[in-house]
Amino acid sequence: MFERHSLSNLDQQGGAATPLASRSSTLVWIAACLLATIAVSLVAAQAPPRIRLIGIFPVMLGLLIGGLVVWLAEKLDAVASRRFQVVAAMLLAVGGWGGLTWETFRRDEVLSVKSANQELAARLMKEFEQQTNTPHLELDRPTTVKAFRAYLARRVQQLGDWSRPWPELFWGLELVMTGVAAGWVSTRAGWSAAEISTEHIAKVAE
Repeated sequence: MFERHSLSNLDQQGGAATPLASRSSTLVWIAACLLATIAVSLVAAQAPPRIRLIGIFPVMLGLLIGGLVVWLAEKLDAVASRRFQVVAAMLLAVGGWGGLTWETFRRDEVLSVKSANQELAARLMKEFEQQTNTPHLELDRPTTVKAFRAYLARRVQQLGDWSRPWPELFWGLELVMTGVAAGWVSTRAGWSAAEISTEHIAKVAE
């Protein structure tokens, strides 16, 4: 009687612990995927321009992130449906390409600020202020949105002279291509071990 009662308590504790462990592994998987996407995007942003080919580099990034999402699900035993993995891969890939573009834009802005022409203009302005004792006049600077649009226009100059809104539309197309590539590779990858074991247990229980 005592042994039966103890076994039933253990079964109840195990049944309560299994969903908790599954939820914990899934949360760890999501966090790992997010960190991996950020790391891949930052590293890819350091690639030289000749490697960041327009229309090709976003597809490569999407394939890499999609493969990482499925691989991490297998390694971390995440209990996640295939549809959830595909959606997560697509969203992370789109966010990764957006972050990569913003990082390259930020680096381009830093380099442009340190350009020789602007340094010369700043030196001439300083000499003019010292001679006339006039306060420094703030020059109108483009807003962040305008500067980002100008950066997108510079990106597609190798394909020709494209005016608005074509650079923005082309970047939007790259976002879609990145998400589609990530979704495609995540559907082609193997089922995660956790998902297979869950389906097997469900079939045995039936």
